Amino acid sequence: MDKFIKSIPILVAFSLSVIIWQEGDSDFSNVTSAIVCASVVVMLAAVIYIILDYFEQSLMPAGKYIVLMFSAGVITFAILYACLQYFYT
Repeated sequence: MDKFIKSIPILVAFSLSVIIWQEGDSDFSNVTSAIVCASVVVMLAAVIYIILDYFEQSLMPAGKYIVLMFSAGVITFAILYACLQYFYT
């Protein structure tokens, strides 16, 4: 599980670069903007876990932390997408 969490920043960075490359010069849609922000939240949560693991001060087991990371990403996506739909449509 630790190896999976430690690989998340690389996977997210690669995914974000592909998304940005696919969009090109066009404006980002609301879904794309929400996905990018949710991905950054997941990546930051993984970085926090990696730093705490380096200093041997883990908050919780890796399995529960993965659920927490992806839950934070889903909540970020839902709230941001709803706000963007409400304010920019």
